[in-house]
Amino acid sequence: MRFLQSGVGSPISYTSIAEEVKISPTTIAKYICLYEALFIVFRVPAFSKNIARGIKNEPKIYFFDLRMLPEDKG
Repeated sequence: MRFLQSGVGSPISYTSIAEEVKISPTTIAKYICLYEALFIVFRVPAFSKNIARGIKNEPKIYFFDLRMLPEDKG
């Protein structure tokens, strides 16, 4: 959760978070899906005029509740 808070609004990489936390990227993806189901975060897919490039790019993660963000990000 803290890595998501620090990187809010920037493209999210499951592998980079997994390396920091020392768990697998699939587990990170499952946690993010759980946070989405609990309405803690929502995912915004990358936008591009080129569809293939838009699918390849990483999504951005935002929080529903701005109080979850650190003081300087809110």
